[in-house]
Amino acid sequence: MSPRANLALSLALWVVPSLIGIAIASRFMSPQTIPAETTDQDPEDERGFDDALPDPTDRERLQGVWECTLLERDGRTVYRDEQARMARVIFHGDNVTFEDVGVMLQGTYHLDPGQNPKTFDLTLVEGNDAVTYPAAIYELEPGRLRLCFGFPSRIRPTRFETFPGSGQTLFNYRRAFEQSRPDRPRLDNLGPRPRT
Repeated sequence: MSPRANLALSLALWVVPSLIGIAIASRFMSPQTIPAETTDQDPEDERGFDDALPDPTDRERLQGVWECTLLERDGRTVYRDEQARMARVIFHGDNVTFEDVGVMLQGTYHLDPGQNPKTFDLTLVEGNDAVTYPAAIYELEPGRLRLCFGFPSRIRPTRFETFPGSGQTLFNYRRAFEQSRPDRPRLDNLGPRPRT
């Protein structure tokens, strides 16, 4: 075989495939911009490893079942500890249910965490009637919720306390878990569940 034929054969068998392989590899290794689809793209998909999830809002942290630990009205303790556990509040989306022995009140709520103290407005629905109580404040800490209502007064409390003649009611709640109340029906999908 002539030297020219050897060169042509080498090019055909080794050099050309190598160059094609390099071209293909460099295409996959070079950074490319892929246009984002705007319809189905989840914003969380664009976060990097170092980007933290945003802190949950107060509304998100409220979701679920809360058991009362203290109910105080006009400076007098109505319920405390074990007896208070019969009163509870359930937040599900914008809906709220207050339960006590033989009583259940349902409605919606609105939070304003930008106020100091933070405000809690409640609209209760009974039959065809809806009554708004725009006179409450709240405090939310991990596993703990405090609500203070000015009722029957429509004057919003400024502190988490009651005293004789104040017309204020203070509720202290703690996060409830299903296994802590076997006498209650199961309430699925209402909030954070304990890790097992």
